Amino acid sequence: MSKRRSYLSGEAIVLIFFLIFQPLSGNGQKKDFCSKEDGRDSILIRGEISAGKLFSRPFGNGMMFSLKPIDKGWIIGVNERNQPEFDIARLTLPLHGPNPRFIEGWHFRNSSNTGPNDGSVNVPQESREFIFSPIVHTIFEKGRERNVGMDDIEKIEQYGRGELYMEDYRLSDLEAGMIAGIAYMRFRVCLSWPVD
Repeated sequence: MSKRRSYLSGEAIVLIFFLIFQPLSGNGQKKDFCSKEDGRDSILIRGEISAGKLFSRPFGNGMMFSLKPIDKGWIIGVNERNQPEFDIARLTLPLHGPNPRFIEGWHFRNSSNTGPNDGSVNVPQESREFIFSPIVHTIFEKGRERNVGMDDIEKIEQYGRGELYMEDYRLSDLEAGMIAGIAYMRFRVCLSWPVD
């Protein structure tokens, strides 16, 4: 009886290697969604929310993360608890055009709302990155509002960074000609800021 050997092609070996090691970071450890960094604190928040509802959670030293309801979804906000109406994430880029802080159902539909987004609507999808910092107050002080420069944005980003990832969602108003909304969303969000 002859023994039959089977060999994997070079492409198959490369593919298997890629599939096994692709999710690993450079040090051989799987990269977590909300991993700690030296000199920084972080928190992972998980939640679920329905249309028209507010979600908020305290974190850090007197800050509050929120999803505030808007007509077709939510807006990501970060506030200091002593100034709940002043959003210190408001300078997340881009300042003009689709901003990742706005999460709306039409982002996930094509331009005529007849199917999923096929690239005809150029907006952020399930992952939303944003920045925040108390220094935003100084930029918008009454009577002293000034132009925002890239040096301001860099300082804000050095202070606070966040990423929201939509794990599951249900859309509403999916008929052609309508504007789609989000009826439900399950998410996780990582917030990172300097250690006090």
